[in-house]
Amino acid sequence: MQKDSPIYAFLDPIDYLNFEFKRRKHQDPRFTLRKWSTLLGYKNPSFLAHILKRERKLKIDLASRVAEVFSLNAKEKNYMELIVLKNNSKSPSEQDLYFKLIRKVRPRQYWDVDNIPVHEFEFASEWYHWVILELFFLKDFFPSVDYIQNKLGPAVTKKMIQYSLDKLTEIGLIEKRDDGTFARSTNDPLFLKDIPSHYIREYHKNMAERSKMALDEVPPPERYIRGSMIALTKEQLKEAAQIIEEAHRKILGLSADEGADRVYHFSSHLFPLTVEAERVMQ
Repeated sequence: MQKDSPIYAFLDPIDYLNFEFKRRKHQDPRFTLRKWSTLLGYKNPSFLAHILKRERKLKIDLASRVAEVFSLNAKEKNYMELIVLKNNSKSPSEQDLYFKLIRKVRPRQYWDVDNIPVHEFEFASEWYHWVILELFFLKDFFPSVDYIQNKLGPAVTKKMIQYSLDKLTEIGLIEKRDDGTFARSTNDPLFLKDIPSHYIREYHKNMAERSKMALDEVPPPERYIRGSMIALTKEQLKEAAQIIEEAHRKILGLSADEGADRVYHFSSHLFPLTVEAERVMQ
């Protein structure tokens, strides 16, 4: 039985393209933006880069070519085209029409997990959404796109920031004021606790990339990165995981609800570097 494409987990085609590009690049480092552009019939990768950053609109003809490059079957290609048409719709009635068509094509298991809407899962995988949400606690915070871009740098465009603010508003984590600015709501983002695993993996891959960048770009006095090699039993692994959980709780307890200077990312990794003896014997 053929496994469903991950496309069904997405209602936003740009989210899907970014996810699929990162996934394929992780599987094959030679799968660059230039190579993908060439496969789509473009000599210059800048056109595709603009689409991934939401600086240009994804049109149906390109969506069809993407479906062919990614070897989507007829049903998956139809779904890809429908979410593009919905994303490009200009009126609520048109969006509603495509949404109904999408529901007929999309496998039922992708509609929700424990009644949590899928767009909340999509939100969880992109690192900058979480940073923007945390920016509200900075002492000099001003709820504008320009302020946020100054904090995040040019890698996150104004259109990406506006999209993030719209999505955070849609989910209910921030609220839009009458003057067009935003305020953080009292809703707890922990309602995202049942996110499917591939979204969690994508988030951690994104943050691993940011960690690599921090080694080169952030001066040592402004960061703390440490790693150790250690031999453990399976029981000791469980104990180590409990210690890490406790450390996370304590560090999160330091969080400033207001008056913070910067937003930081804290993560921990504990994974095997050797293969189990039983598997070696096999």
